[in-house]
Amino acid sequence: MTNTPTPTPTPTVTLAVTNTFTSTPTDTLAVTNTFTPTPTDTLAVTSTFTPTDTLAATNTPTPTPTATLAATNTPTPDPTATLAATNTPPPTFTPTAGTASLTVNPVADTYIDAASPSTNHGSATTIRVDGSPDVHAYIRFSVSGLSGTISQVRLLLFANNSDSQGIRAWAVSDNTWGELTTVYTNAPALGSQLASSGSFATGVWVTLDVTSYVTGNGTYSIGITNLSSTAISMASRESGANAPQLVITYH
Repeated sequence: MTNTPTPTPTPTVTLAVTNTFTSTPTDTLAVTNTFTPTPTDTLAVTSTFTPTDTLAATNTPTPTPTATLAATNTPTPDPTATLAATNTPPPTFTPTAGTASLTVNPVADTYIDAASPSTNHGSATTIRVDGSPDVHAYIRFSVSGLSGTISQVRLLLFANNSDSQGIRAWAVSDNTWGELTTVYTNAPALGSQLASSGSFATGVWVTLDVTSYVTGNGTYSIGITNLSSTAISMASRESGANAPQLVITYH
């Protein structure tokens, strides 16, 4: 009776059911591939942008500003001509009927400076005056060939810069000072005031009436100072055409 049961074939049926699941995942993977073509079409549409034509139109006006800049350079020569006119000759004084005029150039001029008391400035192309520190100039004239009676004597000085108050002329009795040896410590003293000018601009001839001082042929030294503490530069005899002048009118 113990050998009767026979249940062995049952496990074989269970293994056959497990193989049915293999085909299901394969179908799902095939569906995923259908999405690939769609993004490709969208990218092709983005390439249809037409801003390229708009940029080409912006470049058209570029040549116009170039012509405007060229026109701005035209007025440049005018200021140059004005500056050249600054070196004008001294004013001409026309004598009246029965009178004559004599122009005398200086034989020496220099200036002295309290800030450099041992320095000589006799070879400079300028003579200078200043109120602080004390700077003043000396000019010497030798008058000869004069005949007749003097009616007016004018001292002309060319101003290298402007001044709102003007300059003064002084009598200097000592004519022995040397153009290349006079310094602040050995300069001759200034005497009485002869004349004063009003304000003047840059590049003009300043006129000082020294008729009371120049009385005939002889040697005359004149000192120059200013009325303010502003430094003033004037042309010296070494400057050439703008050198100081003594214009004597006589009859």
